Amino acid sequence: MLIESTAHLPSVWLCSRICFIAPTTTDILRIGLRWAHFVAGITWIGLLYFFNLVNVPVQKALDAGHQEKGKSGSAGTRALVFSVGAQW
Repeated sequence: MLIESTAHLPSVWLCSRICFIAPTTTDILRIGLRWAHFVAGITWIGLLYFFNLVNVPVQKALDAGHQEKGKSGSAGTRALVFSVGAQW
């Protein structure tokens, strides 16, 4: 029984060595870029949700002096970039 069940192993090992193709540098680069694009998309959508669901209510709750101070800094620029990106 043991001999019959292991008789096919040399052919399986041979096939696995012939069928396996090692990834090239280009393949690895494409996989890395695909994952980077995936993570960037999740980050982009997360920031859109942040600006729409968190930042907008907070800005409405602030008084006029603090609103202008928040819009003049880099947070206002980031919000503008993401809102234009969401509309485009």
